[in-house]
Order: sequence, then structure tokens, then C-alpha cells
Amino acid sequence: MAVYSLTEHATLHFTLNQYMSAVAKIILRLLIAAAILYLEFVYVAELSVRQSVVLAMLFAFLLNGAIHAATKPPLKFKLYWIKIFPKWHEILTDFKLVNTPEAWKVVQDSSGSASRHGSQFFMMDSGFQFFDHHPKRKKL
Repeated sequence: MAVYSLTEHATLHFTLNQYMSAVAKIILRLLIAAAILYLEFVYVAELSVRQSVVLAMLFAFLLNGAIHAATKPPLKFKLYWIKIFPKWHEILTDFKLVNTPEAWKVVQDSSGSASRHGSQFFMMDSGFQFFDHHPKRKKL
């Protein structure tokens, strides 16, 4: 048996209510569009009731799909640039990889020899950087 807290239940109930109200709005919009189209087909175009119902429902669904397809804004992304300069002495000391100042001196000397061999990028000196991007989300 699953145990839920009151806040989880309230959140679940709130999101379910939001979902149901969104579905109800879509159905109501479809019914209104179908009713208006039905009246136009029966009285203006003088079609039979059966033809008017079928065409009204078809055009209501097509109209609803066209409206939803046309209103989507283009995706916008937010770019994050992250640059990290690790404090190697503290990191190596915390993980007990370097216990004495002499051991730290050995690490520094060995890392300096790697940067002297012509590598452009060396993490001990310049850290590392990367980019991350996320689409901007529209709040409901």
C-alpha cells in the first residue's frame, strides 16, 4: 500500500484539475464551432441534417487542429556557459590522495611537465568549460 502525504495528494489533485479543465475547454470549443458550422450548413448551404452534422464535426476538428498548429511559438533556447576552476589541492587532500606538502609538489611538477609538452589545454592550469542549453518553458 502506497503512502502519500497531504501535499503530494493536493499537488496531484491540483494538476488533475488543471488537466481536466484544459480538456473541458477543448471539448467546449469544438462543440461551439461544430454548432455554428452546423447552423451555417443547414440554413445557409441548405444541406440535409446528416450532411450538416458530418461536415460540421469534420470542419470543427480541422479548424481546431489548424488553430493549435498556428499558435505554437518558435522554440527559444537559453544558453548557459559554465567554466569550472577546481581547487585541486583541496580536492586531492579531501580524498586523501595527497597527504603531505611534498606529495602536492610532486603532483604540481608532473602536471607542469604535461603542459610544457605542447598541449594547448591543460585542466590543472585553465580548468574546464562547457555549454548547456535548455528550451524556455512557458508556465501554465
